[in-house]
Amino acid sequence: MERCDKPSPTSPNYRQWERCGAMVPSRILNSISKDIADSVEYLFDSLELWSELKDRYDQTNGAKSCQIQKEINDLSQGTLDITTYYSRMKKLWGGAKHHIAISCKEGSYASSIRKRRNGKPSILFVLLLSLFLAKCYSHEQQELLHCLSTYSESNITQNIYNPNSPTYTSILEYAQKNPRWWNSSHPIFIASPRTEAEIRPVILCSKKIGLQIKIKSGGHDYEGISFRSESPFVMLDLSNLNEIKIDLNEETAWVQAGATLGELYYAIAKRSKVHGFPGGVCFTVGTGGLISGGGLSALMRKFRLAADNVVDARVMDVNGNILDREMNEDLFWAVRGGGGASFGVILAWKLKLVRVPEKVTIFSIHRKLNSSRDLLQKWENISHQLPENLFIRLLIQNGGVERQVELFFQSQYLGPVDELIPLLRQYFPEFNLERNDCFQEDTTAGAVKRCYELSWIQSAFYFYFRKITSPLEVLLDKTIPTQKHYYKGTSDFVKTPIPESGWEMIERTFLEEAGLPMILEPLGGKMNEISESETPFPHRKGNLYNIQIFIFFSTITPISIFLNFSYVLVTCWKINWNIYLNF
Repeated sequence: MERCDKPSPTSPNYRQWERCGAMVPSRILNSISKDIADSVEYLFDSLELWSELKDRYDQTNGAKSCQIQKEINDLSQGTLDITTYYSRMKKLWGGAKHHIAISCKEGSYASSIRKRRNGKPSILFVLLLSLFLAKCYSHEQQELLHCLSTYSESNITQNIYNPNSPTYTSILEYAQKNPRWWNSSHPIFIASPRTEAEIRPVILCSKKIGLQIKIKSGGHDYEGISFRSESPFVMLDLSNLNEIKIDLNEETAWVQAGATLGELYYAIAKRSKVHGFPGGVCFTVGTGGLISGGGLSALMRKFRLAADNVVDARVMDVNGNILDREMNEDLFWAVRGGGGASFGVILAWKLKLVRVPEKVTIFSIHRKLNSSRDLLQKWENISHQLPENLFIRLLIQNGGVERQVELFFQSQYLGPVDELIPLLRQYFPEFNLERNDCFQEDTTAGAVKRCYELSWIQSAFYFYFRKITSPLEVLLDKTIPTQKHYYKGTSDFVKTPIPESGWEMIERTFLEEAGLPMILEPLGGKMNEISESETPFPHRKGNLYNIQIFIFFSTITPISIFLNFSYVLVTCWKINWNIYLNF
């Protein structure tokens, strides 16, 4: 057998190698008891970890064990429902107890599949080890499947996937937007209910056995909290619950929590040209998590947060009961900005749709920080005081080859360009934007200014950096990205402008380190009219803007860059880290 060498970072196979190298140690550690796992957590190489466990828990009866292992490896879930698969697996493991010295609960069985060549694992080793560990069922797994099988009327077991199922892998890979979490713990099962009734058995059985439930709507949370945990857990994937019912007479929409923001926008755009929803930028964000955390958007200065436009909600509590606003007003208060997963499973939202003009105007302005610091500080001081129809956010990033810090003002006005131009002359004459700029196409890369008069749904494409002429079906795209980047992000709500000395320090940091974008979004407008206690989202009057800070990198090592930049912000700004729940 040929040696499986590590490909270069530029190779198309590098991501597959990196993912495999992360998953194998994770599966080993997840298949053994916590005390053993803690004692070997310093070993991250799969072969070293396997060798250490073999040395501690070596076993005999190798021939019989190999035969049992072969039968287990030959058994695949395929089209079998999880209960049938479990029954067959349980029978095999029942015979294995007499021949394997240590169970999957206590450790892992090592056979002759291990092979070294210059310290590198063979392809056979990696594949067989991964398959073998994926089939190791813990006591919790057996109990959960047995419990779920008693709820035969719901057919929930048909939509339960174990780590050996291709569906399990695809769901997890789609959820893991950030490669930082490839080596984190994985759920013992993924439940993907197709009806709300199928959620109840998962809650009750997990509660009975003592398993955590992690709820995934879209999977965009920066720290991966919807698909990782320090304790054994089941991931509840709500993506199949994505029904949307729009009532234009009432100007409302019932939206199941598994629907993405793009699916909601699509449903609205197909029915109306004068309705919208203040939901946010990224189309693949799940409405369940977005709204329960608050929901910032380009419309928030006019129409407030997404959570502020919730009329009613349906929530399943820990006892499997379905509650709405009338049944529990306190719960309704809590899920609109307090994080829905803390109080139950959000099943659906009843949303108030907002009226938008048939024509809105979007524009962008590019500047260099070194020559536009006065403009930057002006934006800080007045962007939250602008008319509520006008939203101007600011992106700050490293200029790449030129090694200059760039300012990118990205804006939306709820109205035609003829209304916008007088306002800009009054508040930001520095933009030098004229009416003619909005009716001619500038395809120049890095153009100083761009302007378009278009529909609200086209403005959603603009903020998501898609072509404004894109078909509506782009909103429904759920393709798994071919390339994912490590990143770390955090946020704050700013109440005091950064002093000039602070911006000088930030500029130096940007010039020294690549991949450090910042996004600043102004508040004010209708946000100032809501009490900080009306919902769990307290960042109202007195806040100038929200700031997101990122670091992108190709490996996990440069996280120190992010920590250094955070130190700069704390030092020059006295930042308090009033973190937005969704970031």
